[in-house]
Amino acid sequence: MPRHRIEARCSQAHLRADIAERCHLLNEKKAALDAKADTSAHSEGLRLLEKELEDLKANVQATEQRIQDEKDLIAHSAQEVEHLTTQLKTELTELSVLSQ
Repeated sequence: MPRHRIEARCSQAHLRADIAERCHLLNEKKAALDAKADTSAHSEGLRLLEKELEDLKANVQATEQRIQDEKDLIAHSAQEVEHLTTQLKTELTELSVLSQ
């Protein structure tokens, strides 16, 4: 009978050790799962990237508008130059006729 108790205790000790090891592994897996499931840090990073992209798009749009404004100014200036050149040619022709 005492030998049976010793064997039972030894068997229970192995069983307890096995259960403790399995619990430890399950706790590690649970911690890993919790870390993966917590997306708050990633969500904040994503929000910041989206805000940065929005700001960059606004900057691109403003730059494109400034480029278009410059193109319009150049085109307007070219038209003015053409108009003034035509005017000067006309006036030179008139002066040439008058001086004859």
